[in-house]
Order: sequence, then structure tokens, then C-alpha cells
Amino acid sequence: MSTQMLELAYAVNSVHCTRSSSPLPIAPRLYIKAIDGELTFPLSETQLAALAAQYPAEPMRIPSSDISFVGASAHELVDGALRAQQLSALHPWGKFSTSFSDLVIDRRGSVLAWTRDVEPEDHTFGTMVQMLPSTARGGAVTITCDDDRSTTYETVDDSLVSLYSACDVSVMPIVSGYRAALVYRLHHSSYRYECDVPGLVKSMAPLPTPTVASMRAAAADVAILTHVAMPLYLSSHTSTFESLTKREEAIVAYLVATDAVDVALVGDGLPNTFHPACNVPTEVQKACSRYYGMRWFIPEPMKVVEPSWSYASRQAKLHPKPKRAYLAVWPKAHRVYFVGLDRTLDLMAAYTAGTSTDLLGLPSLRAVAAAVVLLWRRAVAPPTNGTSKRFMYRLSVTNTLWYRTGLVLLHHLRDNELTMSFLTTLTAELFWPSPDDVSYWFADVVDELDFGAVAAHVLCQIDAGATRIGDDAMYVRLLATFLWNTELRTAWPHGVELLHDGLHRLLARCGTATMDHATEYLVHALPLLSCIDEQGGDPTIGRVLASRLPAPVLAIVDSFVHVATPFLSIVAGNPSLSKALPVALYALRNTSLSFSLQPYIDLAVDVYRAPPIGCTADDDAALMALTAGTPPFDWLFERNAASFETRHWATALSSPNLTVTVDQASHVLAVALDSLPRSLPLTALSDETSLCDRAILATSALRICYYLKDFAALETVLQRVYAQQAKHASPITYIMDMLMPLHDACVEMGCHALAVDVATRCFRELRAYVKAALRGPPLPQLAWWCRCYTCGTFLCFMDKSTSNRLWHPTRGSTFGHACEYFLKYVRAGHIGRYPTRRGAPVISHDMKPETGSRMQFPFVLDYVASKNRIDAVRDALEDLNETLLYTPKAL
Repeated sequence: MSTQMLELAYAVNSVHCTRSSSPLPIAPRLYIKAIDGELTFPLSETQLAALAAQYPAEPMRIPSSDISFVGASAHELVDGALRAQQLSALHPWGKFSTSFSDLVIDRRGSVLAWTRDVEPEDHTFGTMVQMLPSTARGGAVTITCDDDRSTTYETVDDSLVSLYSACDVSVMPIVSGYRAALVYRLHHSSYRYECDVPGLVKSMAPLPTPTVASMRAAAADVAILTHVAMPLYLSSHTSTFESLTKREEAIVAYLVATDAVDVALVGDGLPNTFHPACNVPTEVQKACSRYYGMRWFIPEPMKVVEPSWSYASRQAKLHPKPKRAYLAVWPKAHRVYFVGLDRTLDLMAAYTAGTSTDLLGLPSLRAVAAAVVLLWRRAVAPPTNGTSKRFMYRLSVTNTLWYRTGLVLLHHLRDNELTMSFLTTLTAELFWPSPDDVSYWFADVVDELDFGAVAAHVLCQIDAGATRIGDDAMYVRLLATFLWNTELRTAWPHGVELLHDGLHRLLARCGTATMDHATEYLVHALPLLSCIDEQGGDPTIGRVLASRLPAPVLAIVDSFVHVATPFLSIVAGNPSLSKALPVALYALRNTSLSFSLQPYIDLAVDVYRAPPIGCTADDDAALMALTAGTPPFDWLFERNAASFETRHWATALSSPNLTVTVDQASHVLAVALDSLPRSLPLTALSDETSLCDRAILATSALRICYYLKDFAALETVLQRVYAQQAKHASPITYIMDMLMPLHDACVEMGCHALAVDVATRCFRELRAYVKAALRGPPLPQLAWWCRCYTCGTFLCFMDKSTSNRLWHPTRGSTFGHACEYFLKYVRAGHIGRYPTRRGAPVISHDMKPETGSRMQFPFVLDYVASKNRIDAVRDALEDLNETLLYTPKAL
């Protein structure tokens, strides 16, 4: 909620002026300098004449410095309750102070009796006039403000009148007598109390009458959201709307009429009561009741520390104060906050699927989506003006939740405007946990939305993040996704120019700043530069720009800012990029580029002659692969001979230009073979034992033997792997976690005979595994009583209406900690154990495997078996046999 919303709510009862009758006439005792005797009110003719002689101006204004009060002071003369009531009517929030200014005696009906003839002091916003016993007849007072509000007081006798200094005052002539009054100035106090709400504006003019449109605009404003909800202090100690005062009822009536906020009575120890006109759904009410934060947004009153023995503390124990009630108000969009994003996304998916009509009481699906986007934009917004993220106190902001929100907006709602708005919420913290998923989603956005709009939007986002250099690698990665769409590059040649502008904006601000994810930056920046270099000489670009580009995008193209500094010089000047060169260049070693990478390799060699700070063995291994057959390879070999592990040597020897001496080959083989007893100890292994590290060591040893053409050692590695297979308690687990990576390594190296040998050993177990799945009863017919997280996730996957593409079970060392009820069906073969491979999806809705090795086909069998599509499984058995028999030809 915003402070502006709070101001509008309080301003319902605000006025430009107010008048209250004093319970008793005010008769102060006071003395005036140069005037003999005490003044008595009403003034006698003698006293009036003496004052007129001393103060001849009209009206007579006696300054406070000339007045001495007897008994009560000037402040004590004004009833405290009346003063507080009038101040809260003029300005409903904040702290105020009053200062006695002067005694005014008006005999004609002068405006100067009510206004100042000098500039007001700082923080002075109004005037308070306490009428004294007088003899005036006539002199009606009219007070008007700029918005045409006008109030006329025919008589002000024995009254306390307060008004803003910005108001216009007119006074009718006084027919007879005089009018005496004590004049006070009203000031905003600079003292802050603990219960003050930050951000409220100290108004110096009458508050405008709040309108329905103004409250709706404030509720929809993203930039000013600071709290989940804000409390309005009530004088009532009640949890029912029928017991409110008239002023409080007016506030509630205004809030409800806007149809933009939810209104509830809350309080410490009081039940939450929602206004019936707000139509708050039961689910939202229950969520608010469960949400323990319904109390934290209520500021505690100013704390006064009292010793335990004091009279006040004893009275508090004997007579405890009644429980305080508050009127809590928040935008209707915050229903999403209380219910939770997960639940809201489920409701949106169910609504688009036609299985539910629940939209949390919001008018449309787009209104729900807009609330979700609003919540995300505030969740990732940095604090401004010292405002903390109290508003996001319990919101879980995760990469998975962000990605799921993007899928719902793009594929279920198909709203371009909201999708583009949601794109602005992407941060490096949300991007890097799963950059591939986000990049694929962004590629879908480029395909489905207007290319020019998306490109221009990304450029604006790059400019907005000019101070966050750490996000630049993310933007380079997103720009690279434009290259995935070949048709886009062909049909829209000007798109390359837009990429050119975006990349050079990023390069222009590299400098020497430390950069996160520098490797990813290089891996994607170099192909972008290559594409720009290839398309830069295309003569069609100049012709298509004017005919195809919208005017706003054409303006962006016309304002291109090109950086003359070559990319190699930029990399050399940035320590983060230069240190990331080896790994990045190794990843691009098989990528076709329009320029040679040798200058970058030479730069990496110069940087790594003296190992830079933070250099790792992976960096040296990648540089060795890039410099195979050259002198740098030898001194890198010597420097790392004692520290490299098996996986590092597998990387270092992967170059097709590899030439090693006999001593070097013997040393590396010894390291690889010596690691086998540690990685494959030939001991009994349970199904809960993680094989990830063991598979990496075995695969690395196999690669080293193949690179060095030592086929006897290669056979030794394979025999060790097969021997360990017999010791594993679960054959299917060993196949999927050990033999599958081994098979893929053989395919990658081009060793087809070994790939067939590994596949043949897997086929019998895989076929038996799938047949066992056919014998189990269909899972939807099972009585599934457990509702733990694992079981709930799986049952959601089994639901045909779910939008989940795949089910991700717990794997590896953590599998043994899963629900025992769930594991019972896994061990019985009723549940497919491996619908995913290393956490990466390989199966889509159409049951077709994605690109990868042919050994990924068993994942299809697991998928269809877990979905109980028996016919598909029978067909897959035959396809599996044919796939494995023809693996070499398929490769």
C-alpha cells in the first residue's frame, strides 16, 4: 500500500476550516505593558480607549511579548480536546504544535484580524483563533479555499476557529462593539514519534476532497507501494463496522465506494472482520487470518518506559486498556500476496483450462495477471528514499517461481503488454540459477511478440541497468537468444543492427569493473560479434530499414552509438574478462565464427604466464587444450603436473592437435588409472549412493585413454566399470547414472564400437524395467493418502490438467530421504524412476525426445509408463530394440 492511499483515506473528513463552541466562555487574566491594571473581558470603555491609544492600528494587535498572563498560560486557556479535534480535522496525520501570537481587537470587521500581514514562518500552515467575551454585533466571517469550498460563520462568539493560512477570508462590517480574540499559529512539528508513518506529506494548504479516481490511481501505482497494508487509527474499540463513529463511517464508505481496496477491522486479540461490500473471497480471508503478518503492519504506539514501582504501571495492571482496533486497508491486488504466488498461478492455469472460475474476486484474468506482475515488480525493486522491503516480508522470490510466472503469462494469458512489463522484473539473481530455462522462455517471447518491440524494450532495460555492471552478462545472454531464430535473422536483417546497438552499449561501459559471470559474457558476446560482422556488409539493410521498421524503432537505429575500441582491447583492459578467457574459448572451440580466436588465445597465454589471482585448475586445463602442440602447452603441463586431477587431464588432452611426450603420457595415464580404485572401489553400493562423482572420474579416465590411444588401459577402465555394476543393488540406477554418461562420452568421441557395447549391456535391464512397469496397476486407481511435498508434486504431475511438462523426482544422495510411502511404489516398479536426465527435461508433451544421444530414448518409456499409456509403452519396446541395434548408423 502507498502513503498516498493513506492520505486520501484520512482526507475524507478533512476541512479547510473548522469551528467549535467552547463549553465555557474564556476569561483570561492578563496585563499589558503601559496599561495600568488587569484587563477584564468584556473590556470596559476605559480599557478599550487605553488600548486604542497604545495600539492605534486597526485592528489593534497586541503582540505576545507585551502580554503577561496570570494563572493559566496562553496554551492552557484553550481546551486541549477541542484543539486536538480541530487540528485532526484540518490535517489528519502528523504531529503539530501551536504558538501564541497576539491578542487582536477588531472594531470594524477587518480581514487582518484573521490573517497575517507578513510571510509565515517555516512549517506554519494555519491559524487558530480563540474568541474572548466581546460586544460585537455583525461581522460574519466567510472562509474560502481554492477548490471553491466556502464556509460562512454568522457568529463566532465563544468559539474556537481554525483555518489554513492559504485560505481567503472575508469579514462583514461590525455594526457595533468590538471582537477580541487570542490568535495562535499552527505549525507542523519536526519531532518524530515511533508510531509515525514515514512518507506522509506535511500539507501547507487545505487537503483536496478525495475522489474515487484518485484512490484507484493510487492503488494501481507501482512506484509508491511500501507496505502490504496500512492501518487507520480508530477511536472505537470494536471489531464491527456498526459501532464506528460517523467520521470513521465516512472513511469506510469512501474506501468501499472506490472498489479498489479491501477493508477490514483488525487488532491485537480481536477477530479480523472484512467489510461485506468488498466481497473478499473466503480463501483470501482465511489466508489473511493465517498470515501472522496481519499484526506487524500495525505500528506500536509510542513506548513510555515506566519503572515497575510507579503509579502509572500499577494502574495499568489494575485497569488494563481496552484492545485497540485498526481499520486495515490494502489494494485488492494484494489478495495475490496473501494467497501466495504459487496458488495464484494454479488458479490462472485452471481458469484458462476451463476447470475453475475462481479469480480471487478480481474482475478478470488480466486483473489477476496484472496483480502478479505488480507484485513481482515491487519484489525486485531496490529500496528508495530509505524505504525498506517491509512490503515483501513473506514473499518467496525464487527463480523457479519467476520462470513459472513467465510461462503462465506467455502461454496461458498471451498478453503482450503484461509479458513485456514482467520482463522488466528479470534480475541477475533470478536469471543465473537456470539461465537456459529463462533464455528459452525469452526466445519464445521473441517468437510470439513483435521483434522490434522486444528488441527496443531490451535496449531500454540495458540503459536502465547502467549502474549494475554485474547484470551485463545476463543481457549479453539474452541478446544471443535472438540468434537462435534463423528465420528472424533472414527476414529481419535490421534485427542484427539492433543487436549491434545493444552489444556495443554493454561494451562501452565495461571498463575495468569487476564483472560477474565473465565466462558467460565472453561465450555469447563473441558469437554476437561474429554475426554482426557477417551481416554488417549486407546491402539490403539500408533498403529494408525505412520500409519495415516502425518509426520508434527506426529512431533507435538512427541513434546508434558505436564503440570504436576493438573487443580484444576491451577484454585485455578488464581483469574479469581476461581471466575468463581460457574456459570461454574452450567452450567455443568448435563454434564457427567469422574471425579467428587465435588473438584471444594469445592474450590468454600472456595473462596466464603468471597465474592471475583466483586462477583455478579448470582455467589451466582449458588453456592447455587450446594451446596443444605449442610451447605454452609444455610449461602449463609442468606447472600443473602435480595438481591436476583426472577430470582436468581429460579436458587438457581433448584437442585434436594433441602431441605429448612419452613421459607426459605415462604421467597422465598413471593419474587416471590410480583414480579408479577410489572412484570404483568394487564394494557393495545401495540405491541411495550418489554416482555423480564416480561417473565423472570414470568418464574422464575413459577419455584420457582414448586421447592417448592406449586401448589396453581403456579396456581396463571398462572392465572396472562393469565389475562395479555387479556390486550395485539397483541395476537400473547404475545404468542411468553411470553407463548413460559413459555411452554419451563414447558417442561424443566418435568411438561407435564402444557406444554399441555399452548400449547392448543396458538393453536387457531396460527392457525388463519397462515390462515391470506394465504389470503395475494404473496409479490413478491407487488409494494415495500421503500429502507430503514429494507425493503432492507427483500427484500434480499425474493430473491430466496440470501444466507441468515433466516431473522432477528427488535423485542421487537425497533420494533416500524421500517419503517412504512414495518409495514403496518406486521399488515396486509402479513409478518411472528417471523421467529426466541430470535435472534437464528431455521429453515434451508430444512424447518426442529432444535432441541428444539415442540412449535418451528410455526416458520416453519411463514417461509414458508413469502416465499409464500402455499402448505407447508396447510400441516403445519395439522402437527401443531398433534404436539400439542401429546406433552406429544413426550417429
